Amino acid sequence: MNEFDDVSSSILYEYPLYYRIVELKIDGVQNQEIQRRLEAEFGICHSLEYISSLWRKKIPNLIASRAEDRFLNWYFTVVEKGNYKKCSRCGQIKLAHNKYFSKNSTSKDGFYSICKDCRNHKRIPFGQE
Repeated sequence: MNEFDDVSSSILYEYPLYYRIVELKIDGVQNQEIQRRLEAEFGICHSLEYISSLWRKKIPNLIASRAEDRFLNWYFTVVEKGNYKKCSRCGQIKLAHNKYFSKNSTSKDGFYSICKDCRNHKRIPFGQE
C-alpha cells in the first residue's frame, strides 16, 4: 500500500487539480460539490461528466503509467540490463522500449530516434510561438 501511495503521490503532485479531486473523492464529496470547490480554488469550471471521467479514467491511467515507468526502470536496471538511447529532439535519455520509442525496422536498434513524447507533441510552426 505504501508503494501505491508513493507512486500516486509522485504523479498527482504534478497535477494539483487532479490531486485535489482525489482528496475530495476520498473524503466522500459529491461531484457537484467538487465542481463548486474546483471553481473556487482553481477558477476552472469542469462539467460533472468531465470530473467523473477524470476520476474513472484519466487519473487511474496516469497512476498506472507512472507505476509502469518505475517497474520498467527497476526491471531493466536490476533484473536485466536494458539498452538506453537519447531522443534526438528533446535530448532525454530513455529506455529503448516500445513504451518510449516507436518501432522502426530500418533502424539499427529497431526504434525511431525521436521519442514518442516528442513525436506525439504538436509542434507549433516557427514564428507562431
